[in-house]
Amino acid sequence: MTTDPAKARDWLESWTDVSGVEGILCKPQTSRYLPGHRGGWTKVGRRDTTEAVIGAITGTLTCPQLLVLGRHDQAGRLRAVGRTVALRPEQAREVAEHVAAARRGIRVPGSASPRRGVS
Repeated sequence: MTTDPAKARDWLESWTDVSGVEGILCKPQTSRYLPGHRGGWTKVGRRDTTEAVIGAITGTLTCPQLLVLGRHDQAGRLRAVGRTVALRPEQAREVAEHVAAARRGIRVPGSASPRRGVS
């Protein structure tokens, strides 16, 4: 616990690289924990971002459920690097506007081969 913003910033930058630590919690000093109630508490997370391409989806092109993300390696091959959580309906609609079926024979290395009749 600290009331020093500089120390909190230092914790955020150094501790959030540790697996399982998502960020820090800021709350009024007099606030106490009440189950199911935030009461002015704020979680400050640290996220490192990078660009990726949609390598695959689950679900359908009109209603994707989650995205498999990829990045090109130094040889130009698309490599799977992660996936999203399940998409909310509004996110699925937005993604559906921008995805199209892959050409035959295209797949992300490390992914399962497509089943017959499934794109």
